[in-house]
Amino acid sequence: HDGRFSPQNYDFHIYDFEKCCNRVFWLGRRALLLDDGRALARAEAWLDAWFVDETTSLYPHLNHAQFIPGERDGWAVGTIDFGTRLPGVIDPIRARGGRVSPRVRQGSDRWIDTLLDWLLDGPYTPWLVGTDRNNIGTYYDLLVAVIAIHVGREDVARQRLSRLAPDRIVTQLDA
Repeated sequence: HDGRFSPQNYDFHIYDFEKCCNRVFWLGRRALLLDDGRALARAEAWLDAWFVDETTSLYPHLNHAQFIPGERDGWAVGTIDFGTRLPGVIDPIRARGGRVSPRVRQGSDRWIDTLLDWLLDGPYTPWLVGTDRNNIGTYYDLLVAVIAIHVGREDVARQRLSRLAPDRIVTQLDA
């Protein structure tokens, strides 16, 4: 069933991850537009907790995305959750690149690069790459491209984007 996921996800991580992404996005915008050091420090604290600090950070994989207790540990469609949210975290890191502390910038980039490796070679990759007539595959391509550009792997971004229009968007619009 398209769009079906366990409401118990909100008992675990997804609500908190959404909050992290939203806060980093808006604090990052405030820091950039208003040259607000306090907003920058608050955004960095969120980035540190979720992506850098080894005692609190997420694992850089989506093995348990959209899990359904008692039914499945996770599944590929959970990629759409990150595909719609993580770019909002990456943009402020890029925009504030020179101002973000080296520890947070390097730690976030390392986490993001590791996630990219997982997206390219993880257990869900064959399904995600082969999902031509599905918005989940489109979000997968966009997520891979955004991450690859952020970590300086433009060749990966080009490869994903080169198939985005003919294999994803056109097949979805033709019908």
